[in-house]
Amino acid sequence: MLIDGIEIKGITSDFRRVKENYVFVAITEGNHDGNNFIDLAIRKGAVIVYTEKDVYKKNCIIKKVGNTKKILAELCNKFYDYPSDKFFVIGVTGTNGGTGVIDLIYHIINNYGIKSGVMGNLNIKIKEKEYPLKLSILATEDIYYYLNKMAEENIKIVIMEVSSLGAEYERIHGIGFDIAIYTNIKEDRLEPHETVDGYVKSKKRLFDNLHAGKVALINYDDKYALDILKNSSNILVVTYGLGSKSTINASSIDIGFLTSFNYCLQRGITTLSGVGIEPFEYPIMSNLLKSHDIYNALSAITACLLLDIPIDGIASAIR
Repeated sequence: MLIDGIEIKGITSDFRRVKENYVFVAITEGNHDGNNFIDLAIRKGAVIVYTEKDVYKKNCIIKKVGNTKKILAELCNKFYDYPSDKFFVIGVTGTNGGTGVIDLIYHIINNYGIKSGVMGNLNIKIKEKEYPLKLSILATEDIYYYLNKMAEENIKIVIMEVSSLGAEYERIHGIGFDIAIYTNIKEDRLEPHETVDGYVKSKKRLFDNLHAGKVALINYDDKYALDILKNSSNILVVTYGLGSKSTINASSIDIGFLTSFNYCLQRGITTLSGVGIEPFEYPIMSNLLKSHDIYNALSAITACLLLDIPIDGIASAIR
């Protein structure tokens, strides 16, 4: 990758990772100000520095920009040749249920024989290989590094857990999400956001960035569902829940040694490939699910339907 005629070898916002011919992006997040480490980054080999401040250095190109967080994501995206364009990406966000939804989708997709990857808060999976994480929120450059690794492994579907901070800090900026899933918001889990409004806005960023024609899969029973969708346009909205107004709901729920319910598609939907699915009911039985997992199951099943996995294959995978 060339910037100003210089062959760039890497991009980072962590001065400790800087090597020869690297770009250093000075990011301010919370109490951390990357501008304090510009000199150290230059000594380690940074040839270009991006900053939001007025900085002058004789031995390095300084580029002042309006938003270093977005610039970091854009640089990483270009450096790795836009990896998310090479597979389907599902983003999952919410206070509770995110990990359960991701695990269920991954289980179904793998069972159906599709090469898949997971980028969660606990680990990263590429096919059957796991990469444990030291931090629950990956740096932007790490997100793009692993997305590129997945592209190199010919992964077809990637499922990402999108945290509120990750979205607020623009760490998902530039990723082409095909499906965005919203689980819920719990008002007793606001940290580090000071208000519910701030928390909702950070979750909403995932849906604000959906391109036209992509799908928002929303828990319609949650009180903040409509807030998540506010001012969103040109996206396809599919709702799930236990209420009758949702696009998808569950009936005849029976919780025991085996959990069973009827998956009810009440209005037709169109898959990402353009195939129409007419309303139907289908019995689901599973020993993987508990009562609180019905919502997870509804969203996971629907996401897989949108990816053209047939309902009988989905039901078989989670039985």
